[in-house]
Amino acid sequence: MPTSKKPRKQHTPKPKQKRLTIEQQIKMIYGDKKPYCVVCDKDAVLAKREEVEAYKKVDTTYQLDFVFVPDCDCWLTEPNWMEVR
Repeated sequence: MPTSKKPRKQHTPKPKQKRLTIEQQIKMIYGDKKPYCVVCDKDAVLAKREEVEAYKKVDTTYQLDFVFVPDCDCWLTEPNWMEVR
């Protein structure tokens, strides 16, 4: 016979979180703005999927599914080449 008069709590599993798409992640972080090169004023482009996977292997704490890369070589001379407008 149970000694407690209170019923046991039923375990309810947590709902699974749906993974955001790349476009949704960009919209969440940058909004309507786009990253660009400060030096030559060119827009930054999204890296290829293979490059993103390789970057995630190097930096295991990176959680996003995209990486913005420059379309120019200004990043070689300027350490802070990217801004958002």
